[in-house]
Amino acid sequence: MPLSLVSIEILSVVDPSDIFVKGMGFATNSTTIPCLVGKGALIISDELNHASIVIGARSSGSKIKVFKHNDPISLEQMLRTSIVEGQPRTRRPWKKIIVVVEGIYSMEGEICRLQEIVAVCKKYKAYLYVDEAHSIGALGITGRGVLEHCKVKPEDVDVMMGTFTKSFGSVGGYIASSKEVIAHMRRISPGSIYACAMSPGCAMQSSLALRMISGEDGTTKGRDKVEQLRRNSNLFRSGLERMGCEVIGDRDSPVVPVMLYNPAKMPAFSRQCLERKLAIVIVGFPATPVIKSRVRFCISAAHSESDLISALRAISEVADQVMIKYKWNGRPNVIASAEVAKQSRHPQLLNVVGCWEATHFAWKDTLTIEANGRFARGNGDEGCWNIQERDGRTLLRLEWDRWPTEELELQPEEGTQSPVIKAADISPGAPPSPRRHVFRGTGNIIISAGTPCPGTLHAKFTLRPLPVPVPPLALDAGCR
Repeated sequence: MPLSLVSIEILSVVDPSDIFVKGMGFATNSTTIPCLVGKGALIISDELNHASIVIGARSSGSKIKVFKHNDPISLEQMLRTSIVEGQPRTRRPWKKIIVVVEGIYSMEGEICRLQEIVAVCKKYKAYLYVDEAHSIGALGITGRGVLEHCKVKPEDVDVMMGTFTKSFGSVGGYIASSKEVIAHMRRISPGSIYACAMSPGCAMQSSLALRMISGEDGTTKGRDKVEQLRRNSNLFRSGLERMGCEVIGDRDSPVVPVMLYNPAKMPAFSRQCLERKLAIVIVGFPATPVIKSRVRFCISAAHSESDLISALRAISEVADQVMIKYKWNGRPNVIASAEVAKQSRHPQLLNVVGCWEATHFAWKDTLTIEANGRFARGNGDEGCWNIQERDGRTLLRLEWDRWPTEELELQPEEGTQSPVIKAADISPGAPPSPRRHVFRGTGNIIISAGTPCPGTLHAKFTLRPLPVPVPPLALDAGCR
């Protein structure tokens, strides 16, 4: 009975025709792929696919080719060449071609470019197998995985695989596909015939977690957890980037790898973190190349902001000792005082330096902008600020030391004219004027090159000038 509940719940989440539940996540890949392809077939696999996919492909007896990691152009070239050349020696057409990718690559933290890969597979009529072990329950607004995140329809993917060991806190895995494929696998898959099924307790845990994510429990707890996971992942990634670590992967991914490179730094980093009561996972050969050792952080929705901040402080200390701040850029930095004075002395409107009331989608506090190019929030978070002119707009850029950069656009206060700022209007000797403007934005997370990060949910962020307190009148001594 519990296994039937799991099948029903996962069907409502991933929306395929049928589902097949197995008792072990690793065996879900390694015992499924040999049932789908065999001799005379071709498997085209991403070069950084998980070991379970590699083992399953090798045991199938099919010809295996790899394409460059997460590169649809390399995949298309591989498909075109393979179709033209056919099978080795005989040059007969391939019986079947299947492309295998992951939703989130477990050691890179990168999100699959699924839309482009689907288009390539449709163009060359190849089957597509997507491993959603790390993406189901973590990506998408409602946690339905990489398909929802990339806006791909379930019918565009032939086989979807996932596990219950990551987002659902249980064991086992599933295969979602057409009724014909699932019926075929139930008959011949070793994971069905010889392996043990999920225990009732684990099946019930998976079922309840799936009900929560899909909202069938009558609450928004599942959606809230998915959003909290996304926010935690982006905050933690930004903190690591700000401190100068070389962080790989994409935003919104709960897998956050930091490069160590030197294998000797793996035990040193792990032990130093453990001394600070921080347990981490280091990854080296054979899971990665010898000289690409790394530490992999997996973020949870249960982590609080204080948990992440304390972890970042400990990691920063260890990173200094182990010397892995390969991308340290000198932050926190300040801009030239002359430039700050120029930006703060617009004779009619602009006066940035001072205290502001900040209304953020996640908090409400004061924000003090200083003349040395730094700003500070009331809780102690700091960063650098500057003003930029872009496409006829005046933007206040807040570069937080730990969190993602945010840009706010200069707008008039209610009842005033639209602000137009020109560099020629700024008089070097003009005194600061009373502030009659606000800065509004959507809390965009900015990546390098100044473009918003795709897939990030935006929320409002407003800065309003705090009223300047009126000094008390000086009373004449003779009037007492």
